[in-house]
Amino acid sequence: MASLPERGTPPPERTREVTPVGRTGLERNTDNGPDRLLRLAAERRVERFLEGFGMARGSRRDLVIQNCVAQAVTRWREHPDRDLGALALEQAEDTLSRWLTAVLGPELIGEHPPLLVGRAAFEICGAAGSWPGVLATCDRLPPAAVEAIRRAGFAPTPAEAPGSMVAQPLEWWSAKAVLTSVCGLVTRLGRGPGGRPASAS
Repeated sequence: MASLPERGTPPPERTREVTPVGRTGLERNTDNGPDRLLRLAAERRVERFLEGFGMARGSRRDLVIQNCVAQAVTRWREHPDRDLGALALEQAEDTLSRWLTAVLGPELIGEHPPLLVGRAAFEICGAAGSWPGVLATCDRLPPAAVEAIRRAGFAPTPAEAPGSMVAQPLEWWSAKAVLTSVCGLVTRLGRGPGGRPASAS
């Protein structure tokens, strides 16, 4: 049977494990997860990114945000010195890049960044207004939306390709030849029509 502490003996101090997170000074939970404020900040960062694409509020956007942040937390546990918000944003960009590649097709995107080509196509066809919940939708994607996005998609100006320059003959020149040409030009300008000297006015 455990004995009670003697009267006057202070109770043992309760301690909580606190681990610093990067340079933010925020606490990290002992279950190796990020602080709630860090997670909320990461969610807000992904939310702003999706808003920039015109993704409407709703359960679909919330689901995309939660999935991106959850995968970012998994990476953050392996590299706790990384910024959770940056990891979540990278995950969101990767998610949309893969979705846009699937919708537009790799033959249209080519070697260009999918986000660059996809954002342009999305804006040109007005997909955010016509189909508010279409972004990052993997099932029951409206055929009209797919057709409009693909029709609006175009590859940016391709990068310059290396080419071979045709060899040109080298023409030598001298100061005397240049002076002779200049004198001849001055003489011709000083003559009027028909080769006659210009009359003084």
